[in-house]
Amino acid sequence: AWYAQFEVARVNLLAANGRKACIGNFSMGTPDVTNPAAWPAFYPAIDAARAQGGILGLHEYGTPMQQHFDAASGEGWLCGRYRKVYRQFLIPSNRSLPLAITEAGVDGVAPVGWKNHFTGDQYMAQLQWYDSLMRADSYVLGATIFSLEIPGWDSFDIAPMAGLVTDYVRSTP
Repeated sequence: AWYAQFEVARVNLLAANGRKACIGNFSMGTPDVTNPAAWPAFYPAIDAARAQGGILGLHEYGTPMQQHFDAASGEGWLCGRYRKVYRQFLIPSNRSLPLAITEAGVDGVAPVGWKNHFTGDQYMAQLQWYDSLMRADSYVLGATIFSLEIPGWDSFDIAPMAGLVTDYVRSTP
C-alpha cells in the first residue's frame, strides 16, 4: 500500500509537469498473484495512472522463457504472468491500462543470462515465441529485451544477435 501511495504522488507530480508515468516496474513474480490482497493494494496507483494516461510496467524472465508456461490457460508463472494479473485483477475490476514489459529475457537459472544456455538462434526463437504471446493481448505495448551493451551484464548482452532482432522487427508488422 505504501508503494501505491508513492506511485500516486509520482503520477500526479509527473502529470503536473506534463508527463505520463510508467508505474510498478515490478520485478519478475511480484506482486504475488496468489495473494488476493497484493494487487488490490496497488489499485490506487493503477487508478491514478489510468486517470493521467500512464502505463503499467512489469519484468518477465524464464530459462527458457516458456518455463512454467501453461499452454492450456495461456498463462505463465514467469513469462506470461502478466496475463494472470490482467485476468484475475485488472480486467474484472475494470482497471485495465496499457502494459509495457520493461525487462524481458532469460534469467533465473544459474549461471544467469541467455549466453550461458542458448545460441543466438535459440534465444531468438524464444523471443519470437514471447512476441507472439504479447501480440495476442491488445493492452500490451511491447517489451524491452535485457540488455544491450551494459557493462557487467555480458551474459545477457544481445549485441551479438542484434542483426537477428533487427531483421525480425523489420519483417514483423
